[in-house]
Amino acid sequence: MRASKVPRKWERRWADAGGKFFDGRMIALKTDPIWIKISRFDRPYPPFDFGSGMGLRNITREESDALGLTQPGKEVPTQIDGTPSPSTPQGHADKLERSIKDLKPEFRAALKEVFGEQIEIEGDTARWKPLASPAGPLASPANSKPMGHVPTPEPGAGVFTQPDLATPEEVLNLNAPVEIATVYQAAKATESITGKKNSLDLGRERVERGDFRDAIVTHNHPAGNSFSDTDLGFAASADVAELRVLTGNEAGTARLYRLLRPAAGWPPVSFLMAAHADAARTVTRRQKTSGISGRAARRVFAHEVMLELSRMLEDSVSYTSTDL
Repeated sequence: MRASKVPRKWERRWADAGGKFFDGRMIALKTDPIWIKISRFDRPYPPFDFGSGMGLRNITREESDALGLTQPGKEVPTQIDGTPSPSTPQGHADKLERSIKDLKPEFRAALKEVFGEQIEIEGDTARWKPLASPAGPLASPANSKPMGHVPTPEPGAGVFTQPDLATPEEVLNLNAPVEIATVYQAAKATESITGKKNSLDLGRERVERGDFRDAIVTHNHPAGNSFSDTDLGFAASADVAELRVLTGNEAGTARLYRLLRPAAGWPPVSFLMAAHADAARTVTRRQKTSGISGRAARRVFAHEVMLELSRMLEDSVSYTSTDL
């Protein structure tokens, strides 16, 4: 997670929205309306502002109970009051607009970069445009799986005990217009990191420090692709136990891609990058020979490269894909 290009006084914004502080930390339930109140875009998840660098980090249920945010043994609401559920065909999201009169051109461009076709800029007004698809207002054409139809682990189970199923966090982020990572350590989700439409920066210093070693890291791909060479390099550099991608496709199904650390450990990053480049060249030649091109070629390219890489390296790469 990188620092904000435009520093903002988040503590003041939090306090003005009625947020509570716990030993200086800004903590609230995920269903608390405060997340919408502090967001420039009226959305209860990051990004909360242009280039803000502000993300989320989970706390345990035990700590939540101790802070008085929840009560031991009592269920927690699963939806923010006044927001549409993922299956609701219409909701407040299709009426959101904000004045950007004082927003500099570079930040207007950044807004379009992050949200793409889901933001319409007309004069000094930015308007949210939910993309029409069978999945509802939070879906995009390449990511059209209805959230409620994706199987998740049984209550009490999770990514470490049922790794072939999508986690609740993966399902929540499936249709997000930007990449969002969730980090699982000690069988629990420990933090969430938000990136851009086609990129996600988890921080070189954190990788070198070993913050993600032995963790399971998952993220969504709004474009509907499998792992990139950058994903592969991160997995090996960070020495994660597993890297995952949950994404959708135009057929309306969700697909879970998994990249597991080999039993002998990750090969050197430079070796993996060179091998990935060779695999990409092989797949490119194969697609040209087969006549596949354009959007159809791009949609399957990353997956075919990973399959080719697995064939080339055998025991050095463990890659799977599962339709859910």
